[in-house]
Amino acid sequence: VLSFLWSRRSFRHLSFATGLVAFAGYAFATWAPTFLRRVHDLSSGELGTKYGLVLGIGGAIGSVLAGLVADRLGSADRRWWLWVPAIAAVGPMPFVLGFYFLPDADSALACLFPGLIVAAMYQGPVFSTVQTLVPVRMRAVASGILLFVINSIGLGLGPPTVGLLNDHVFARYGDHAIRYSLTVVFVVMGVWAALHYVLGARALRDDLERVR
Repeated sequence: VLSFLWSRRSFRHLSFATGLVAFAGYAFATWAPTFLRRVHDLSSGELGTKYGLVLGIGGAIGSVLAGLVADRLGSADRRWWLWVPAIAAVGPMPFVLGFYFLPDADSALACLFPGLIVAAMYQGPVFSTVQTLVPVRMRAVASGILLFVINSIGLGLGPPTVGLLNDHVFARYGDHAIRYSLTVVFVVMGVWAALHYVLGARALRDDLERVR
């Protein structure tokens, strides 16, 4: 299965792009509560309520919306299955940057909410595309390989990188170091991931034809 997937250029770009998105996503999920405590002095109860609602509701809406959008647009051009994740990689940037730099917690979280909706829109199209790129007998393993890439790059490297940037690159900013570390990770990984999704989309139609 690994050999089959590696021979598909669209999968190579898709899996790496999704790993980069997960890099930024796991870094954000791990460090955003710390950011809100350090920069905005939120208590644990306030943090759990406000951040939890924004994250949970925004993520749920984005996941459902992604499937609807990708199905609708993909019926005309299947490259939308990867163009939607590309949009999800860079589309949240204005909202997330607002979250990092707005002066109070409530306005920051309000700005973050639409960004989380857009950011969650990569998941459904990515996993459904991987399932479509392989024969039925390979689908379970294909999903496992994608999850391995996501967790190795995203969970394994994302949160520690923010910690290293806090301690060694932006340490002079004190408690606000986390603001700049998260900004760098989000922007770099988002743009890089979008590029690979676009490159993957260029090969997607040919790779889907080869599955038949």
